[in-house]
Amino acid sequence: PSIHPSIHPSIHPSIHRSIHHPTSTARAKTQIEPSALERIASGHPCASGIVLTMPKITYYFDIISPYTAFSTFVLQRYQQVWKDLQVVYKPFFLGGVMHATKNKPPAMTIPQRANFLHGDLKRNSSLFGVPLLPLPSNFFQVARDVIKFQRVIVAAQLCGCSSGQVKSLIISCTNAIHMDDSLRNEDGELHLNMEKILHCISAAGFDKKMASRILETSKLNEVKSILKANTAEALDRGAYGSPSFWIEGAPKPFDKPFYVFGSDRFEQISHVLNLQWLGPVPKTVGAKLRSAL
Repeated sequence: PSIHPSIHPSIHPSIHRSIHHPTSTARAKTQIEPSALERIASGHPCASGIVLTMPKITYYFDIISPYTAFSTFVLQRYQQVWKDLQVVYKPFFLGGVMHATKNKPPAMTIPQRANFLHGDLKRNSSLFGVPLLPLPSNFFQVARDVIKFQRVIVAAQLCGCSSGQVKSLIISCTNAIHMDDSLRNEDGELHLNMEKILHCISAAGFDKKMASRILETSKLNEVKSILKANTAEALDRGAYGSPSFWIEGAPKPFDKPFYVFGSDRFEQISHVLNLQWLGPVPKTVGAKLRSAL
């Protein structure tokens, strides 16, 4: 139970086509992660042909999914526990993934499942320590507009923001979509206008100058191409929803890279990677992280 209840915004044909034909420039920019460049520059052994043994998770996500909110908080909490794990954050467009795979939102399949998901989200909110609000009453509009937030996250990465800054931005955007009641009107609607986007950037700790730079960068075709390339890469690796994980560097018999879906798979992931699993809210992290930041 890890696909959010009601995602399937209409996708413009040009977006669908570009998902399967991302620009070569975007592919080139996304193939080498900053950490890889840093290893090469520092003369790390892997730069001389030795295989890197550190396990790696590539995290494909769209903040519109409430289940993705759970997985995002778990990854942030466990960065203090899984110190020998590399996590690469790759925003993608969930609407494009759903369209390409002909996936349908669970709540739109059978009424019984819609009823189940309502209670499931409440129970998981308690389990993961992430107090989600009910979905916005204008959810389908939010699902279409959330691509602006995804582009802002890509823009922050492209602007050279640190890993910590990008993670803070992801949390800020997640909070705006799923947890901040003050951003909704009296009818429970959430409108992702420019003011709310700037609010999220500022809430992540960026000053006005940097917030303006990130916002302007998010409008560039280069950012759009990177987001499309991330989406295409996720599809190539088997993604059909969010959150999605691509696992590399596991010991045998799981040493072949593989795809995992869902916020309820962390126990399995930690098992195959020989990592410590302390539940979704490990007591070893600070109080701020335990309380969903």
